[in-house]
Amino acid sequence: MLTLNSSLTKRIVMTDYNLLNFNESAARVTVMKILNENERATFIVDEKLEKIVEDIADELDMEKNVMKDGNTIKITVYPSRKEEVSKSTLIDVDVEPKIAFNIIRDPTLLMAIIPQIKSVSKLGEDTYSLRIKWVISWDTPLSVQALSLKETSFTVKFSASQKLPLLKVSFGFDFLIFEVTQGKSMIKIKEWYTGPFSSLAKGEMEKHLKNAEKELPSIIAQQRT
Repeated sequence: MLTLNSSLTKRIVMTDYNLLNFNESAARVTVMKILNENERATFIVDEKLEKIVEDIADELDMEKNVMKDGNTIKITVYPSRKEEVSKSTLIDVDVEPKIAFNIIRDPTLLMAIIPQIKSVSKLGEDTYSLRIKWVISWDTPLSVQALSLKETSFTVKFSASQKLPLLKVSFGFDFLIFEVTQGKSMIKIKEWYTGPFSSLAKGEMEKHLKNAEKELPSIIAQQRT
């Protein structure tokens, strides 16, 4: 399990996060941790680390604003979907990123952490049907977007949208998987929702992510081959 040292903790309480003395691996992990705990953040970087912050912002579907002053660069990262309710968490697993990626890209995994999902049926390539029981019951198509960013970084995005009588519901789960050290990975899970009952959805998301923190490492450990 990664922990923040005292010098990093001092940086995290500041308005701007100075990454100028970080190597690329430490910068990536730090940016992920900060964006997991803050809705928006400003990072002070050089040209080499600028690309890392921008890549993470793109992977997380976040907006970014870049200001340059000589060799010093300030990048502010902030949410792009104003209307959505979302929650996220970070999980460490003792497997290589590609192994975790191959397990997570199967959406039947969601049933272990989202009790409202009662069944998952495959409709076609990268398309599934979910049976949902929450407030009301309904079936909704689910699309899967799985992408290898490089050998040590992967994304899996599950998204669903369904127009029901008098309302429309959209929701999804974004997984970003990247290597921390050899044989160990960090997974950022974000659940998002747009539609009615958003305050209720927010409370359910907290339960889902706690389930993921508890169940996902053991599920991946059991399914690794």
